[in-house]
Amino acid sequence: MSSKISLKDTLVIYTGRFQPFHKGHHDVYRFLKDKYPNVIIGTTDTKSKDKKRYPFNFEEKMKIMLELGRIEQYDILPYPVKNPYSDAYAISYIRKLKTINKTLPPEVRKRVMDIDLNHLLVLFVVSEKDMKVTGNTKPRFIFPNNNLLYTSKVNIDGRKIPSKIQKLRYKSNVNISKAKFNNINSLKVLTDFNYILTVPTNVFRVLEKDINSATDVRNLIVSPPGDYSSVNVLESLYDTPQNSDNKDLYELIIKKIKDSYSTKKLSKKEVKSSSKPLRKVSNESPKKKQKSKKKPKKKENSVPVRRSKRLLETKI
Repeated sequence: MSSKISLKDTLVIYTGRFQPFHKGHHDVYRFLKDKYPNVIIGTTDTKSKDKKRYPFNFEEKMKIMLELGRIEQYDILPYPVKNPYSDAYAISYIRKLKTINKTLPPEVRKRVMDIDLNHLLVLFVVSEKDMKVTGNTKPRFIFPNNNLLYTSKVNIDGRKIPSKIQKLRYKSNVNISKAKFNNINSLKVLTDFNYILTVPTNVFRVLEKDINSATDVRNLIVSPPGDYSSVNVLESLYDTPQNSDNKDLYELIIKKIKDSYSTKKLSKKEVKSSSKPLRKVSNESPKKKQKSKKKPKKKENSVPVRRSKRLLETKI
Protein backbone atom coordinates (compact mmCIF):
# COMPACT_ATOMS: atom_id res chain seq x y z
CA MET A 1 0.00 0.00 0.00
CA SER A 2 0.96 3.62 0.01
CA SER A 3 3.66 4.31 2.59
CA LYS A 4 1.34 6.82 4.25
CA ILE A 5 -1.42 4.28 4.88
CA SER A 6 -0.87 1.41 7.28
CA LEU A 7 -2.93 -1.68 8.06
CA LYS A 8 -3.86 -0.28 11.46
CA ASP A 9 -5.73 2.55 9.68
CA THR A 10 -7.46 0.23 7.20
CA LEU A 11 -11.11 -0.59 7.92
CA VAL A 12 -12.60 -3.57 6.07
CA ILE A 13 -16.42 -3.59 5.98
CA TYR A 14 -18.16 -6.87 5.16
CA THR A 15 -21.93 -6.47 4.84
CA GLY A 16 -24.62 -8.94 3.85
CA ARG A 17 -28.17 -10.16 4.41
CA PHE A 18 -26.92 -13.30 6.24
CA GLN A 19 -30.16 -15.32 5.96
CA PRO A 20 -28.68 -17.18 7.78
CA PHE A 21 -24.99 -16.56 8.50
CA HIS A 22 -23.22 -19.77 7.46
CA LYS A 23 -19.90 -21.53 7.00
CA GLY A 24 -19.14 -19.68 3.77
CA HIS A 25 -19.58 -16.29 5.47
CA HIS A 26 -17.36 -17.41 8.34
CA ASP A 27 -14.61 -18.51 5.94
CA VAL A 28 -14.64 -15.07 4.27
CA TYR A 29 -14.51 -13.42 7.71
CA ARG A 30 -11.48 -15.54 8.76
CA PHE A 31 -9.82 -14.85 5.40
CA LEU A 32 -10.16 -11.11 6.00
CA LYS A 33 -9.08 -11.28 9.67
CA ASP A 34 -5.89 -13.02 8.64
CA LYS A 35 -5.03 -10.09 6.36
CA TYR A 36 -6.50 -7.05 8.12
CA PRO A 37 -6.81 -6.35 11.86
CA ASN A 38 -9.94 -4.18 11.58
CA VAL A 39 -12.86 -6.09 10.08
CA ILE A 40 -16.44 -4.95 10.70
CA ILE A 41 -19.45 -7.08 9.80
CA GLY A 42 -22.62 -5.17 8.99
CA THR A 43 -26.07 -6.73 8.67
CA THR A 44 -28.41 -5.11 6.20
CA ASP A 45 -31.88 -4.05 7.30
CA THR A 46 -34.14 -6.60 5.58
CA LYS A 47 -37.71 -5.78 6.59
CA SER A 48 -39.10 -7.56 3.56
CA LYS A 49 -42.48 -9.26 3.16
CA ASP A 50 -40.71 -12.03 1.24
CA LYS A 51 -40.16 -14.27 4.28
CA LYS A 52 -38.90 -17.11 2.10
CA ARG A 53 -35.77 -15.12 1.28
CA TYR A 54 -35.63 -13.15 4.54
CA PRO A 55 -36.85 -15.38 7.40
CA PHE A 56 -34.69 -13.87 10.17
CA ASN A 57 -34.84 -10.47 11.86
CA PHE A 58 -31.77 -8.52 12.98
CA GLU A 59 -31.66 -9.87 16.55
CA GLU A 60 -31.89 -13.48 15.33
CA LYS A 61 -29.09 -12.93 12.81
CA MET A 62 -26.89 -11.45 15.53
CA LYS A 63 -27.54 -14.45 17.78
CA ILE A 64 -26.62 -16.88 14.98
CA MET A 65 -23.39 -15.01 14.22
CA LEU A 66 -22.27 -14.87 17.84
CA GLU A 67 -23.30 -18.34 19.00
CA LEU A 68 -22.84 -20.44 15.86
CA GLY A 69 -20.80 -18.30 13.47
CA ARG A 70 -17.93 -17.76 15.92
CA ILE A 71 -17.62 -14.05 15.16
CA GLU A 72 -15.89 -11.79 17.66
CA GLN A 73 -18.45 -9.61 19.44
CA TYR A 74 -16.81 -6.25 18.71
CA ASP A 75 -16.45 -7.08 15.00
CA ILE A 76 -20.23 -6.89 14.50
CA LEU A 77 -22.15 -3.64 14.12
CA PRO A 78 -24.77 -3.71 16.92
CA TYR A 79 -27.46 -2.21 14.68
CA PRO A 80 -28.73 -2.90 11.14
CA VAL A 81 -27.58 -0.83 8.17
CA LYS A 82 -29.77 0.50 5.37
CA ASN A 83 -26.98 1.32 2.93
CA PRO A 84 -24.41 -1.51 2.83
CA TYR A 85 -21.87 0.70 1.06
CA SER A 86 -21.91 3.67 3.41
CA ASP A 87 -18.89 4.09 5.67
CA ALA A 88 -20.87 6.24 8.15
CA TYR A 89 -22.13 3.29 10.23
CA ALA A 90 -18.71 1.72 10.78
CA ILE A 91 -16.91 5.01 11.44
CA SER A 92 -19.58 6.02 13.97
CA TYR A 93 -19.18 2.61 15.64
CA ILE A 94 -15.38 3.01 15.90
CA ARG A 95 -15.85 6.46 17.44
CA LYS A 96 -18.25 4.93 19.99
CA LEU A 97 -15.75 2.20 20.88
CA LYS A 98 -13.06 4.81 21.40
CA THR A 99 -15.25 6.60 23.98
CA ILE A 100 -15.82 3.38 25.96
CA ASN A 101 -12.33 1.98 25.44
CA LYS A 102 -11.78 1.30 29.16
CA THR A 103 -14.54 -1.31 29.10
CA LEU A 104 -13.10 -3.18 26.09
CA PRO A 105 -10.87 -6.27 26.24
CA PRO A 106 -7.17 -5.22 26.11
CA GLU A 107 -6.56 -6.55 22.58
CA VAL A 108 -9.66 -4.82 21.18
CA ARG A 109 -8.88 -1.60 23.05
CA LYS A 110 -5.38 -1.36 21.57
CA ARG A 111 -6.58 -2.08 18.06
CA VAL A 112 -9.41 0.49 18.26
CA MET A 113 -7.33 3.22 19.86
CA ASP A 114 -4.60 2.80 17.22
CA ILE A 115 -7.00 3.63 14.37
CA ASP A 116 -6.48 7.14 13.01
CA LEU A 117 -9.95 8.18 11.79
CA ASN A 118 -8.49 11.25 10.09
CA HIS A 119 -6.42 9.05 7.82
CA LEU A 120 -8.64 6.06 7.23
CA LEU A 121 -8.72 3.68 4.27
CA VAL A 122 -12.14 1.99 3.88
CA LEU A 123 -12.51 -1.23 1.89
CA PHE A 124 -15.93 -2.74 1.13
CA VAL A 125 -15.93 -6.50 0.59
CA VAL A 126 -17.83 -7.98 -2.37
CA SER A 127 -17.61 -11.61 -3.49
CA GLU A 128 -16.63 -12.41 -7.06
CA LYS A 129 -20.05 -13.95 -7.81
CA ASP A 130 -21.79 -10.71 -6.79
CA MET A 131 -19.66 -8.78 -9.29
CA LYS A 132 -20.97 -10.91 -12.18
CA VAL A 133 -24.31 -11.30 -13.95
CA THR A 134 -26.05 -14.43 -12.61
CA GLY A 135 -29.53 -15.13 -13.99
CA ASN A 136 -31.70 -12.08 -13.30
CA THR A 137 -29.23 -10.65 -10.78
CA LYS A 138 -27.18 -7.63 -11.80
CA PRO A 139 -23.58 -7.05 -10.63
CA ARG A 140 -23.19 -4.94 -7.49
CA PHE A 141 -20.78 -2.62 -9.29
CA ILE A 142 -19.63 -2.18 -12.88
CA PHE A 143 -16.21 -0.69 -13.49
CA PRO A 144 -15.88 -0.09 -17.25
CA ASN A 145 -12.67 -1.59 -18.62
CA ASN A 146 -11.34 -1.84 -15.07
CA ASN A 147 -10.98 1.94 -14.99
CA LEU A 148 -12.18 4.67 -12.66
CA LEU A 149 -15.93 5.06 -12.27
CA TYR A 150 -17.30 8.57 -12.73
CA THR A 151 -20.51 10.27 -11.67
CA SER A 152 -22.65 12.35 -14.05
CA LYS A 153 -21.47 15.54 -12.34
CA VAL A 154 -18.64 17.77 -13.58
CA ASN A 155 -16.35 20.17 -11.74
CA ILE A 156 -15.77 23.83 -12.56
CA ASP A 157 -13.22 22.82 -15.20
CA GLY A 158 -15.82 20.68 -16.97
CA ARG A 159 -14.17 17.40 -15.99
CA LYS A 160 -16.20 14.44 -14.73
CA ILE A 161 -16.08 13.84 -10.99
CA PRO A 162 -14.96 10.35 -9.90
CA SER A 163 -17.41 8.30 -7.84
CA LYS A 164 -16.96 7.95 -4.08
CA ILE A 165 -16.46 4.17 -4.47
CA GLN A 166 -13.76 2.82 -6.76
CA LYS A 167 -12.32 -0.59 -7.53
CA LEU A 168 -9.13 -1.58 -5.77
CA ARG A 169 -6.64 -2.29 -8.53
CA TYR A 170 -3.57 -4.42 -8.03
CA LYS A 171 -0.14 -3.60 -9.41
CA SER A 172 0.53 -7.29 -9.85
CA ASN A 173 -1.17 -10.63 -9.23
CA VAL A 174 0.33 -11.32 -5.84
CA ASN A 175 -1.07 -12.72 -2.61
CA ILE A 176 -3.62 -10.32 -1.18
CA SER A 177 -1.67 -10.02 2.09
CA LYS A 178 1.28 -8.57 0.14
CA ALA A 179 -0.74 -6.69 -2.46
CA LYS A 180 0.24 -3.19 -3.52
CA PHE A 181 -2.35 -0.88 -5.01
CA ASN A 182 -1.82 1.84 -7.58
CA ASN A 183 -4.95 3.96 -7.34
CA ILE A 184 -5.06 5.07 -3.71
CA ASN A 185 -4.65 8.77 -3.03
CA SER A 186 -3.43 8.73 0.56
CA LEU A 187 -4.34 12.39 1.05
CA LYS A 188 -7.98 11.97 0.04
CA VAL A 189 -9.08 8.50 1.13
CA LEU A 190 -11.42 9.61 3.92
CA THR A 191 -13.10 12.54 2.21
CA ASP A 192 -13.06 11.40 -1.42
CA PHE A 193 -12.74 7.68 -1.96
CA ASN A 194 -13.58 4.23 -0.62
CA TYR A 195 -12.69 1.02 -2.43
CA ILE A 196 -14.23 -2.31 -3.43
CA LEU A 197 -12.19 -5.35 -2.41
CA THR A 198 -13.33 -8.49 -4.26
CA VAL A 199 -12.85 -11.85 -2.54
CA PRO A 200 -13.19 -15.34 -4.00
CA THR A 201 -16.64 -16.93 -3.91
CA ASN A 202 -16.43 -19.62 -1.26
CA VAL A 203 -17.82 -23.07 -2.02
CA PHE A 204 -18.35 -25.17 1.11
CA ARG A 205 -19.64 -28.66 1.85
CA VAL A 206 -22.75 -29.51 3.84
CA LEU A 207 -23.59 -33.22 4.12
CA GLU A 208 -21.33 -34.02 1.16
CA LYS A 209 -23.01 -31.37 -1.02
CA ASP A 210 -21.13 -28.39 -2.47
CA ILE A 211 -23.05 -25.13 -1.97
CA ASN A 212 -22.19 -21.44 -2.04
CA SER A 213 -25.24 -19.47 -0.90
CA ALA A 214 -27.76 -19.01 1.90
CA THR A 215 -30.50 -20.02 -0.55
CA ASP A 216 -28.85 -23.43 -0.90
CA VAL A 217 -28.68 -23.68 2.90
CA ARG A 218 -32.39 -22.91 3.32
CA ASN A 219 -33.33 -25.42 0.63
CA LEU A 220 -31.26 -28.13 2.35
CA ILE A 221 -32.93 -27.44 5.70
CA VAL A 222 -36.39 -27.74 4.15
CA SER A 223 -35.49 -30.84 2.10
CA PRO A 224 -32.53 -32.68 3.69
CA PRO A 225 -30.83 -35.24 1.43
CA GLY A 226 -31.30 -38.99 1.95
CA ASP A 227 -31.96 -40.09 5.51
CA TYR A 228 -30.58 -36.89 7.03
CA SER A 229 -32.65 -34.48 9.13
CA SER A 230 -32.75 -30.69 9.26
CA VAL A 231 -30.74 -30.87 12.50
CA ASN A 232 -28.04 -32.86 10.66
CA VAL A 233 -27.86 -30.07 8.07
CA LEU A 234 -27.21 -27.48 10.79
CA GLU A 235 -24.67 -29.71 12.55
CA SER A 236 -22.72 -30.02 9.30
CA LEU A 237 -23.19 -26.33 8.45
CA TYR A 238 -21.76 -25.07 11.73
CA ASP A 239 -19.49 -28.05 12.52
CA THR A 240 -21.24 -28.32 15.88
CA PRO A 241 -23.42 -31.20 17.14
CA GLN A 242 -26.75 -30.25 18.66
CA ASN A 243 -26.49 -29.93 22.43
CA SER A 244 -28.31 -28.31 25.34
CA ASP A 245 -26.63 -24.96 24.65
CA ASN A 246 -27.62 -24.63 21.00
CA LYS A 247 -30.78 -26.77 20.82
CA ASP A 248 -33.18 -23.81 21.11
CA LEU A 249 -31.31 -21.87 18.44
CA TYR A 250 -31.24 -24.86 16.09
CA GLU A 251 -34.99 -25.30 16.55
CA LEU A 252 -35.57 -21.59 15.92
CA ILE A 253 -33.59 -21.67 12.66
CA ILE A 254 -35.42 -24.75 11.39
CA LYS A 255 -38.86 -23.42 12.37
CA LYS A 256 -38.33 -19.97 10.84
CA ILE A 257 -37.10 -21.39 7.54
CA LYS A 258 -39.77 -24.10 7.24
CA ASP A 259 -42.52 -21.65 8.17
CA SER A 260 -41.27 -19.21 5.55
CA TYR A 261 -41.40 -21.90 2.85
CA SER A 262 -44.92 -22.93 3.79
CA THR A 263 -46.27 -19.37 3.71
CA LYS A 264 -47.93 -18.65 0.40
CA LYS A 265 -46.81 -15.43 -1.21
CA LEU A 266 -49.81 -13.60 -2.74
CA SER A 267 -49.55 -12.46 -6.32
CA LYS A 268 -50.04 -8.78 -7.17
CA LYS A 269 -53.52 -9.61 -8.52
CA GLU A 270 -54.48 -11.41 -5.28
CA VAL A 271 -53.17 -8.56 -3.13
CA LYS A 272 -55.14 -6.02 -5.20
CA SER A 273 -58.38 -8.00 -5.04
CA SER A 274 -58.05 -8.64 -1.31
CA SER A 275 -57.71 -4.91 -0.66
CA LYS A 276 -60.98 -4.05 -2.43
CA PRO A 277 -63.94 -3.23 -0.11
CA LEU A 278 -66.74 -5.82 -0.01
CA ARG A 279 -69.90 -4.99 -1.96
CA LYS A 280 -73.03 -4.50 0.16
CA VAL A 281 -75.81 -6.98 -0.59
CA SER A 282 -79.33 -5.50 -0.54
CA ASN A 283 -82.71 -7.30 -0.57
CA GLU A 284 -84.31 -4.47 -2.48
CA SER A 285 -84.85 -4.85 -6.19
CA PRO A 286 -82.29 -2.96 -8.20
CA LYS A 287 -83.42 0.35 -9.60
CA LYS A 288 -83.01 1.07 -13.23
CA LYS A 289 -80.37 3.60 -13.87
CA GLN A 290 -81.36 6.56 -15.96
CA LYS A 291 -79.02 7.13 -18.81
CA SER A 292 -77.58 10.59 -18.69
CA LYS A 293 -76.81 12.29 -21.90
CA LYS A 294 -73.14 13.00 -22.08
CA LYS A 295 -72.06 16.22 -23.69
CA PRO A 296 -69.60 15.64 -26.49
CA LYS A 297 -66.10 16.71 -25.54
CA LYS A 298 -64.53 19.49 -27.51
CA LYS A 299 -61.63 18.32 -29.59
CA GLU A 300 -58.52 20.22 -28.71
CA ASN A 301 -55.44 20.51 -30.81
CA SER A 302 -53.37 18.01 -28.89
CA VAL A 303 -49.71 17.53 -29.55
CA PRO A 304 -48.47 13.96 -29.08
CA VAL A 305 -45.87 13.72 -26.34
CA ARG A 306 -42.79 11.73 -27.26
CA ARG A 307 -41.25 10.02 -24.28
CA SER A 308 -37.64 9.15 -24.78
CA LYS A 309 -36.13 6.28 -22.86
CA ARG A 310 -33.13 7.31 -20.82
CA LEU A 311 -30.25 4.93 -20.86
CA LEU A 312 -29.11 4.71 -17.27
CA GLU A 313 -25.56 3.78 -16.46
CA THR A 314 -24.73 2.00 -13.22
CA LYS A 315 -24.00 4.66 -10.67
CA ILE A 316 -22.81 4.45 -7.07
